[in-house]
Amino acid sequence: MLRRVLMKLGLASLAGFFTRPLFARPRGDGGVVSSSGQRDTLGQTGAVNAPVERGFQPPSLKKKLVILSLSANSPSGVRSFYETLFGLQFAESLTDQYESYHAPIDENGIDFTINPTFPGGQVGVVPYFAVDNLDSAVNEARTAGGRVVWGPANLPISPGEKDEYKQRIQEFYPGDATGVTDWDTLGRAALLTDPAGSPVGLVQLAQHVEGRFKAGKHKRNLDATQQRVHTASLALGEKHRQRRGPR
Repeated sequence: MLRRVLMKLGLASLAGFFTRPLFARPRGDGGVVSSSGQRDTLGQTGAVNAPVERGFQPPSLKKKLVILSLSANSPSGVRSFYETLFGLQFAESLTDQYESYHAPIDENGIDFTINPTFPGGQVGVVPYFAVDNLDSAVNEARTAGGRVVWGPANLPISPGEKDEYKQRIQEFYPGDATGVTDWDTLGRAALLTDPAGSPVGLVQLAQHVEGRFKAGKHKRNLDATQQRVHTASLALGEKHRQRRGPR
């Protein structure tokens, strides 16, 4: 049963993320330099570089990308390709069920995992997004036209590695280990498809793993510049839609 659960979710390597210390360097907010400070069609002067009004609060992101899970017919056969592609070695995950590999690919807490293709599944990459409340997020996805393929279900930690896993959390992320009484799972997850049939994963991480993925209380929202750029993009996209007419 555990094998089917983890192979469907592509998340077995979560328990192996602490096979070695992994640190992230904080990223500075350098902003975006626009090519012109002239008043544009949005009615703003230097839209992306305009000073931030006092009290401006960028919206809170509802979900945060944490994992890109690759299902491969032969994980070991493609491991070297992705090691070359990303320029770093993939660690073998701490699971006895099947071969699985993982590596951090972004300083903001995103990992790339390589897992076997589960029976009846397809090769490809599935994004997993961390949410604060999995049940609510799943219901929201259903309302929007999504379909649940599997879950929600727990993500158990292998009993054989649980003690060492706990020690490493306490060493690298002591704040996330404070007050934790349940070390049996990494959280809960679900696999869904959007209205077009594309797969997407949702995961509610346990407190002790949030720091590893910059999720939960560690999550950073869009800064003011990112929000202004996106607001300008929305307006420009609408202008483009009106100019091109129906597709």
